[in-house]
Amino acid sequence: MNSAQIDKILARLRALHVRNPRDDAFWEHLNRLLERSPEGDLMPEAVRFTNTGETRGIMVVSGPGGGKSTMLQRALSRHPAFVDCSDDTRPYIGATVPSPASLKSMSDQLLAESGYPSVNRYREVWSRWGILRHRFMMLKTAVLWIDEAHDLFCADRNLILRAIKSLMQGESAVIVILSGT
Repeated sequence: MNSAQIDKILARLRALHVRNPRDDAFWEHLNRLLERSPEGDLMPEAVRFTNTGETRGIMVVSGPGGGKSTMLQRALSRHPAFVDCSDDTRPYIGATVPSPASLKSMSDQLLAESGYPSVNRYREVWSRWGILRHRFMMLKTAVLWIDEAHDLFCADRNLILRAIKSLMQGESAVIVILSGT
């Protein structure tokens, strides 16, 4: 067997997903955070838990190579509330924390993942987060998944975490999923 064949086999093995109890626990948590239609079907809309319209989030923590990203990508891309949505919506948006992580770089990364064209570099950071909230409302986004969330614990961590928390409040509130080590 040559190295190209070995690489092909390894790629197929890496693409395999072995379902385990963590998958079921994640689905259960996510389903609890999504609204249901009058018929009981899950909808791509976050449940509001408070009078101020606040949602809840999920943390998925495991060691490096523990399968967090694969599990989340697989679950979100196959979730029945998200699969039959129209082309002009984005029921979930996933992003990886940029390096170096800052409030500005995180907002730029999230805006880019939402399909927003590049932002004027002179635009204030809080204005960028306002645009992001508007994008979530326009795209009918219910879930924001931030991968490599451990990288958020940088110099701007308090600002970033407050900004993310603000995305879980109000009319355009989303369910925030943080995954990392």
